[in-house]
Amino acid sequence: MPVYNFKKMARVPTASDLVDIVLTRTQRRTPTVVHPGYKITRIRSFYMRKVKFTQQTISDRLTAMLTDFPRLNDIHPFYADLCNTLMTRTTTNWPSVRSTRPKPSWTPSPVT
Repeated sequence: MPVYNFKKMARVPTASDLVDIVLTRTQRRTPTVVHPGYKITRIRSFYMRKVKFTQQTISDRLTAMLTDFPRLNDIHPFYADLCNTLMTRTTTNWPSVRSTRPKPSWTPSPVT
């Protein structure tokens, strides 16, 4: 059974932080200037290169997050139960879960 050091795990960025990281990296690593005299095929390939680089960077970041996170089957049973409890507690508070619950068959009578 592998032992995980949870303190050394990298922080998972928020969605807006992840977008900022990826777009900053794309801006630094790909060409940034399109001149007015370029043919449309060259302009199209310029932007396709940016889109593909952005897609690959997002894919790499998400893959790294998923592979670095320990699997629940591999960690100590105490931590696995703790994760299951916390996930159950947080998922039952989601509005989509609450809206799927059956509504009561009775309706309250109006107060007069």
